[in-house]
Order: sequence, then structure tokens, then C-alpha cells
Amino acid sequence: MRMLPLETIEKERMIMAVKSDKELDLALRSKPTVIFLLYGDIMTLPQVVQKIQGRRKMAIVHLDLVMGLSSHELTVDYLQRVIQADGIITTHPNLAARANENGFFSILRYFLLDSLSLKNLQGQVDKHRPTVLEVLPGIIPTVIPRIQEKVDIPIIAGGFIRTPEEGQAVLDNGGLALSSSCPDLWAQADRFLLHEEDI
Repeated sequence: MRMLPLETIEKERMIMAVKSDKELDLALRSKPTVIFLLYGDIMTLPQVVQKIQGRRKMAIVHLDLVMGLSSHELTVDYLQRVIQADGIITTHPNLAARANENGFFSILRYFLLDSLSLKNLQGQVDKHRPTVLEVLPGIIPTVIPRIQEKVDIPIIAGGFIRTPEEGQAVLDNGGLALSSSCPDLWAQADRFLLHEEDI
């Protein structure tokens, strides 16, 4: 039986963020299963998602970064029903809410700029209920415990994570997983796997 995105992320704790065809080819040859698709256009998206899923990997589409997609709620329905992506990433809380209503895996990407953005985060999560929260920049993992005081959903950290030590710091500070666009880090994915003795 195919695992759900959240189950896979909980186990692997490493997500490959891809921004080009070249990076996608590397990701398809790498061990992690979950791919954040951060590029593309509406014409090629169906083939790219099929290609990812054909390699027994999961395609989580960043709908804000795919050319031709809009911030309308119907875009969520399109990605779920027509494209049959495994989930979405968005910076638009209302789109995460739409995915939640549909039972569709959603990640709300949130940029932490200052203490005010941290303060506003709780209201966004409480109101729109994404499946997971991705905070950027992930290079500041010590803020994760402060976020956990405000929200009751899993947290992924992404942005500027390039070394195993930076990735481990995310996990050590309570992050569910890390996302990275660094192929050198993808190659070390085994070091982040959750083992039974860690549970």
C-alpha cells in the first residue's frame, strides 16, 4: 500500500526541493521519496508529476511557483483531481484551507521575517489548518521550539540548509523534516531516516 505524504515525511525526514529539470533528474535518482516541485508551467506539469510518480516518488507541487496556475481555490481542485499531485505547497493560507476541506495534503510555506510574523503565524494556522507548516529560512532552527509553542501541526524547515549539521539541527530542535535543494545533502539522506529505536 502506498504511504501517505505525511507518513513518508515523518519516516524519511528529508525532502528534495527541485527548481529545474536538471535537479529533477538528480532527485529521481536519489533515495528520498518526497519531491517539492518548485518550478514548471501548466503545460508540462501533468507529465512531470507522472514522471515523478512513475519512479514511486511523491510530487508536492508549489502552486505559487508553477507558471499558469493562479491563486484561485479552483487551482487546488485542479491539482488534486486532474493533475493528481500528492499534495500542494502554497504561501496562500486560503488555498491551504481549500486543500484541507478536500482532504488534500497541504503545506503552508511561511517566511519568518521578525517577531511580528511569528506572532501572526498562530492565527494563520488556526484559521486555515494546513497539514504541515514549512518555515523559512530553515537555517535558523532554534526558532522551531518557539513556533511549536504557537501551532499544533508538524513543522518542516527549508531554506539555506546545505550541510548535514544544518539538517540535523532542524531535527534536534523539533522539526519534523527538512527540505533542501542541495543534491549533496540528498545523497546523505540515510543519516536523517527515522529508525524504530528513535520512536
